[in-house]
Amino acid sequence: MKEFFKIAKIYYTLVILSLVIVPIFPVVFSYSVSHYRPAYFDHVSDFTLFIIIFVNDSIPFWLMLVGVFLLIKFRKQEENKRLVKSAFYTNFITIFIVILLASVLVSGQQLLFSQDSRNLEQRDPFLFKAFSQIKIGDAWDIINSKIQDPVFVAVGIIDTGVDASNGRHPEFQNVNLDALSPELLKDSKSGGHGTQVTGIIGANNISFPDVNNYTFPQLNGILSGVHKLNYNLKLGKKPLSGLTLFGLGSTVDGLLKRGVKIINMSFANPIPGFSRFGNSTYRKIFSKKSEILFVIPAGQLTAFDFDFPAVDAEFISPANLGDDFDNVVTVGATDITPGLEDQRVSSTNFGSAVNISAPGVAVYSPAPRGKGDFPADVEQKDKNYTQEFGGTSASAPMVTGVAGLIKAIKPELRPEDIKRILQESADSIFAPIGSAEAGKLLGSGCMATSTPSGQVQRGCRLNAEKAVCHPLVLNCVPPPPPCILSGTISSDTTIPSQRICVVQGTFSVSSGRTLTIEPGVVMKFESASSGLFVDGILNAQGSTSSPIIFTSLKDDTVGGDTNNDGSTSSPQAGDWQQIFVGPFGSATLSHARVRFGGHFQSLSPQASLLVQGILNLSNSRLTKNQGVNLMVESDGTANITNSEIDNSTNIGILILPSLSQVGINQSSIHDNISFGVLSSGPAITTAINNWWGSVTGPLHPTLNPGGLGNQVSNFVDFIPFLTSDPVGILP
Repeated sequence: MKEFFKIAKIYYTLVILSLVIVPIFPVVFSYSVSHYRPAYFDHVSDFTLFIIIFVNDSIPFWLMLVGVFLLIKFRKQEENKRLVKSAFYTNFITIFIVILLASVLVSGQQLLFSQDSRNLEQRDPFLFKAFSQIKIGDAWDIINSKIQDPVFVAVGIIDTGVDASNGRHPEFQNVNLDALSPELLKDSKSGGHGTQVTGIIGANNISFPDVNNYTFPQLNGILSGVHKLNYNLKLGKKPLSGLTLFGLGSTVDGLLKRGVKIINMSFANPIPGFSRFGNSTYRKIFSKKSEILFVIPAGQLTAFDFDFPAVDAEFISPANLGDDFDNVVTVGATDITPGLEDQRVSSTNFGSAVNISAPGVAVYSPAPRGKGDFPADVEQKDKNYTQEFGGTSASAPMVTGVAGLIKAIKPELRPEDIKRILQESADSIFAPIGSAEAGKLLGSGCMATSTPSGQVQRGCRLNAEKAVCHPLVLNCVPPPPPCILSGTISSDTTIPSQRICVVQGTFSVSSGRTLTIEPGVVMKFESASSGLFVDGILNAQGSTSSPIIFTSLKDDTVGGDTNNDGSTSSPQAGDWQQIFVGPFGSATLSHARVRFGGHFQSLSPQASLLVQGILNLSNSRLTKNQGVNLMVESDGTANITNSEIDNSTNIGILILPSLSQVGINQSSIHDNISFGVLSSGPAITTAINNWWGSVTGPLHPTLNPGGLGNQVSNFVDFIPFLTSDPVGILP
């Protein structure tokens, strides 16, 4: 009898132990496998792992069978039977927990994604951190939910080639690689460079359409996360050095002929001073190929595994051209190390030439087969990936990939549009006020919604989700209805950034009041009687990427189809009246555009911008207005710099008889039907150092009779004049 009681106690003990161990073991074991498998479990087959879990989970079912046997055996031994029965019912609790965990595990399997990189993230979040920081997963989800028809993009990559010969790298199976020469299907750099860059942009995605296809440790590139996107990667050869740019122009030509409108160029001569020898070549290429968006790194100087101090990107070519060309994006690098997120990578260059930044530390990417550093525990031949690719060579292709997504969704967008979208949608990054880092800029054009205490904005870091949701791309968040402006403001008023407003009738700023218009505002005038009248102060200062637009309600090119008439109407010169600056008023317009105004009113001169007070106009464009783009009268004052005055139906700038003081400098005055500048005197208008639409200067009957540019009148001092356009064509 004692022996039977001992058996019953052993059974009871086993049941209690299984209640504790069986549910916990799969959780602990799964955690160990997911976090440490690269170090300990890669030589253990999935079948073996399955058997281990299966044996553990089957223990309570075996105990149930043993319990049935013991209940039959002890049916006449009440004490033993009671102990076995207690254990038997306890075992049912264990079985219930096992079944519940199994259902949770099944649900967990359903959490697999249709992108390799997001499945990779489930195994090791840090491997995907550079990509998750730019919110590429969210961008994929949004695009895949909105894009139902196939889209296409071709991206050029000028680099060291790709590991795609003698059997392709696993990440480039079935990827459309079009090389300008066969040698580019092999990475000419031993440890790779082009392989990593190309992988970040467009490594394949075996998780789509079947998520069960995923194989660790594969990732996928930025382009391949979009299911309906067909993409081609066109490969060009990197110059031998920044000093030897022979053939770069023909490489760009070859890519353009293959339909490429975005090119990643992750190279430069990193040595300050020497780098500038190729500056003229880059300028020529970027200028002649204005239809191509060039993405280039800000650069860093590393030699013998030593990072030299970073410098201003103005000393590095072509990085220095990011602020000179609308079709060039210079990319800086930020950190992803815990505690150092969004700080500048210490070796990366900086400055006003840098347009945007992206993660440039531990950017997980494919490496030439056997030449990588991951997985860390396998033989050298299987190390096909790297966790250590970094610098601006890694951050630039992240920007290129997102630019490719934008181009695929909206192929009609110009390089300058995509550049502006990338900058406007980026996340603001900060540095402590007064620190050395505060002045080392890593991008511009983004707007901080708030600034942390003691910090100052120092740059803009790529945000893929916000980029594809930009109003010019998918416009994920519908804009608020336009604000309506009419009557007279009774207090100082600010129109916040990016708003669209409609002026109905007369909208006035009374004396003593200030109207501030923030960057990106689009002010549309409803009809020929609509105008803005300033007797107080108008402060309208936009930015290069977010100009302020004054235009017709029929103008759908900015702010969308505000009048909801589709393509029925189109804007024309004279659609609205004018901006009038009264004798006691003043207006500052910077990075502004004024177009399609100038409707003639019986008591108002025919001009889109009429000044009797004070006007400061800079970095702005007055164009396609009826009659006169700008009129100054009644002793008004106008200072005009770095602006474009063009394509009026009559006169660019008209100064009526008065003592008006008008100065025009470093501006472009061209293609106005009659006069570029017409002054009735007696005051002399100073208009030196301007471009008049021709290298021969403006036409003047006596002072420059051979001039082929816009005509000027007497009372205009126009010599010397410029022989090239200082501002280009402003949008």
